[in-house]
Amino acid sequence: MKTIMTPRLLTVAALALLTLMHSGCTSIRARTEMPDNDWQVYPGVRRDVSDLDGAFTGKLKGQAWSPAMVVPILVADMPFSATLDTVALPYDIYQVTTLPAEPPQP
Repeated sequence: MKTIMTPRLLTVAALALLTLMHSGCTSIRARTEMPDNDWQVYPGVRRDVSDLDGAFTGKLKGQAWSPAMVVPILVADMPFSATLDTVALPYDIYQVTTLPAEPPQP
């Protein structure tokens, strides 16, 4: 009996799964860290651009070598974040339009 999953096919499937699991990770991170009274559309792409700006202007927190690691990851993540942000656009528009006029007073 011939096996269907060859080692090469298994490797490609594992890489595809890892790629899908990490796609749009900035979009997910931006949505979980965004306060409810400051919701925006395309938060993942905005966060990618903001982090890239911080890396190039020296405002990125961390070690001196971290921009060299972060910039390629952010550039590679940007198309996935844009795709995820576009899929989530109706929800983002709903969140923006239902925001209270003023933040609640403590």
